[in-house]
Amino acid sequence: MIILNPSGDKVLIAKRKKEPDIDGWQIPGGTVDYSTGENVAIAAVREAFEETGIQVKNPKFLCLMNTLYYGPGRPLHVAFVGHA
Repeated sequence: MIILNPSGDKVLIAKRKKEPDIDGWQIPGGTVDYSTGENVAIAAVREAFEETGIQVKNPKFLCLMNTLYYGPGRPLHVAFVGHA
């Protein structure tokens, strides 16, 4: 989730606390809990809140990325953008 400040001129990034890329910078994110019926937009908002304590408003789909950064079992990443 790309989290913008209310005026939209700053982006929140976070330092990773675990592997892969421990101590690297990233946007908040995580995985979808399909067992609860969660969809990707709800997961993005939930993960952003869990990692930052910020409740994102009006998340909008940004892009879909095909990457093997986290391994072959997680090849797709979906990005949203929203305001804090």
